[in-house]
Amino acid sequence: MIWKGLKPILLCASLLASFLVSAEKYQSNGFQFETKDFPSWVTPKHLPDLLPTQHQGSVSYLLLDRQEVADGNDSGYFYHLVQRANNLDGVEDISKLSISFNPEYQKLVFHNISVIRDGQEMNRLEPSDISLVREENELSQELFTGYVDGIVFLKDIRVGDIVDYSYSIEGRNPVFQGHFFSSWSMNWQVPVNYSYLKVITTPDYPLTIKNTGYKSAPLITDNGSQLVYEWTAENTPTYYYEDNYPRRFSPRQTVSLSEFDSWEKVNAWGETLYSYDFTNEELNQFVASLSKKSKSDAVLAALDFVQEEIRYLGIELGLNSHLPHSPDEVIQHRYGDCKDKTQLLVSLLKKLNITAYPALVSWDKGSGVDLYAPSPGVFDHVITYVELDGQAYWLDPTRSFQEGTLETLGYYDYGKALILGHPEKKSLVTVGLKDSQIPVVETRDRFSVLSTEAPVEYTVITTYTGTRADQMRRRVATSRLEALESDYINYLSGFFPGIEKTQDMTFKDHKAKNQFDVEEHYLIHDFFSEEDGRKYYTLYAYGLYGYIKKPEVTRRKGPLWLQGPVKLSHQIDYVTPNKGAMNIDSKRVEKTTDQLWFMKEEDWFNRTLTIRHELMIKSDELQAKDMKSYLKFYEMINDNTEHAYWAAEQQADNGIFADFISDLQQLIYTKEGS
Repeated sequence: MIWKGLKPILLCASLLASFLVSAEKYQSNGFQFETKDFPSWVTPKHLPDLLPTQHQGSVSYLLLDRQEVADGNDSGYFYHLVQRANNLDGVEDISKLSISFNPEYQKLVFHNISVIRDGQEMNRLEPSDISLVREENELSQELFTGYVDGIVFLKDIRVGDIVDYSYSIEGRNPVFQGHFFSSWSMNWQVPVNYSYLKVITTPDYPLTIKNTGYKSAPLITDNGSQLVYEWTAENTPTYYYEDNYPRRFSPRQTVSLSEFDSWEKVNAWGETLYSYDFTNEELNQFVASLSKKSKSDAVLAALDFVQEEIRYLGIELGLNSHLPHSPDEVIQHRYGDCKDKTQLLVSLLKKLNITAYPALVSWDKGSGVDLYAPSPGVFDHVITYVELDGQAYWLDPTRSFQEGTLETLGYYDYGKALILGHPEKKSLVTVGLKDSQIPVVETRDRFSVLSTEAPVEYTVITTYTGTRADQMRRRVATSRLEALESDYINYLSGFFPGIEKTQDMTFKDHKAKNQFDVEEHYLIHDFFSEEDGRKYYTLYAYGLYGYIKKPEVTRRKGPLWLQGPVKLSHQIDYVTPNKGAMNIDSKRVEKTTDQLWFMKEEDWFNRTLTIRHELMIKSDELQAKDMKSYLKFYEMINDNTEHAYWAAEQQADNGIFADFISDLQQLIYTKEGS
């Protein structure tokens, strides 16, 4: 179907620009925006003649036009979108325009806002309808970036209307010292009828291009003074967003471009941002006190100081989006973000002649940063790399509630890192975790039974190490005991409805080995159920349940995120007043794959049934091709973590030796849990 009313309107750029007046500046809430014609470097695009006759979803995206320039004279990007409302939800979507920019170093320029109805185009660029408001998206994360939203609420939008708007953002953050880099999505979760991407630079600065999931090469034109890269696509394929992707993976097809042709050059740029001198007397005295300690103790004391004495707050205006504040400023203000805290920690350690450097990492992409062209834009976090006595340590000064030695601290695997200023490690390096750094969660249940008619005493001791100990230490420190106990008992009531608390929850923090213990005491009423006149009970290894789950999407194209690496165990001791034979399946169950290992075994000794479960999640991702075996593994774990037994199979024995064994087992259990 040819939309005859569109072609005459959109084919000619001069007609599209005819609504615009000469360049004008306007104020809104203390911020400024402009209206003017397209920049000279923009290639005007129009809708193709043939448009879709079927409209999927609430909004049809007819044209997506993105152009960017970094040729030494101009710097900025241009955005042009044409979209159609197919129903009332679509009307709501396209009636609000929101454009983000940073007034510290950028200008927002509107070129066109128009509505096309029944082939007729109406100008809707009314400066009085444009509001500039400070973004607050990241304030909850204690970050203040200075970004502002330009918001337009369009009036009188109806089903079937087409909204056509374009704008430019002029200027770039000077912290990047004129270096250009960018990354663009090339497909979306919705169809796009026609898309165009153009990037302009100069022949002196050709771009490194890296595709992720995208195969088309650009058209490259060298006209002597400019080097132009262009991508054009019609009816781009959509992608379906499956749940629980690992950080390294994205279903989007992307093109990343960068003036940097190596990670070594990104390293050289980043190194210039950091300076480690300070004059603050408090810091000088602190360094003097650290010098009296062993170097490993000095590192820990310095880390603790930066983590616990400097609160997390990021004032990331202008250059300070990537340029850290000086150690003198940070100690004076008593706050800082990841780069501020890292620079302070590195400064302290350098004064002690301890080898330390800032390291750029990505929470968002993890080890997937190498899937993009080298640039500062792939990183979103800074940590501290320390070399001491031949060992490497990756310390995060933004974390709190950490305990332990350098060997027992909780460590995260950040995937890939770029260590700034290291004389040898100038490219990306792998972070990884040593086996001793893999966190452990051990759950120990004890059910003490007097008879099938009496309530059952139930004790739980859970031990956490590594990052899991840090998390529990934080949770306990920031929660009311009543709320914490309520969370725990409500969870357990899903397995044992008749549960009630008999003692307050207690905690033991073994700081040197970074181990945190939680102990709970309950009484379970109606623990036993009855079927055909026989009593039975059910035991659960619930300590494993939250770590291996069935994803909502099982027929996958993309990988699945796993919660590894982590080591889990759940031991159940069921102690009865009876001694005698008990029919149990004593056969050991064990299964392993590349990503998982599981073991279950049962034992009956005198008056105690013991069921041991162990689960090792070795990786943080599972490939789609392994989903079938994963689901079988999941079912196998379900089958082996819920256990039902007939109570009548145990026979009474009130012998003295049985009492002695029971008391001995109780003593051993208490010792192990302490």
